[in-house]
Amino acid sequence: MKNYRNNLFRIILLVIIFSSLSMSQVIGKIYTKSTANNLYGSIMTSVEINTSLLQKLTSQTPNYIMFQIIQGKLVVLDNKRNVIYTNGNFSAVSASTVFRIFSTSIVNELLKEGNNSEAYIEIRNNVLTITNGDETLEESELCPPFYP
Repeated sequence: MKNYRNNLFRIILLVIIFSSLSMSQVIGKIYTKSTANNLYGSIMTSVEINTSLLQKLTSQTPNYIMFQIIQGKLVVLDNKRNVIYTNGNFSAVSASTVFRIFSTSIVNELLKEGNNSEAYIEIRNNVLTITNGDETLEESELCPPFYP
């Protein structure tokens, strides 16, 4: 019964998320690194990820990709909240764990413009940013969109 409720909650959550997002809506905005530092403050936590790997991850999920740093480890989810990458021991995450969602197209644009072999997923003052070279991506949305 608990598994049924968890699955039902995930389905309802996904319906809410995708009904609030238009499939053509681009989530995220690219700034210069210095502008991002001024807007969002200094980096409190940073996890490195290879740019080629991140490009591969964006190809595994249509339209949207989600990120979070949990206990110092990077966790990346596809558009259905399935774990597609982690550098920790996370095979699944709680449906109530808040992730930051970006459009895969804007993540790929960042990686192209940044033109660096490494990207950094960063936690700043209540935001998650992705930096590659001299470019930083922010203006993500929360998933789930409501705090429990």
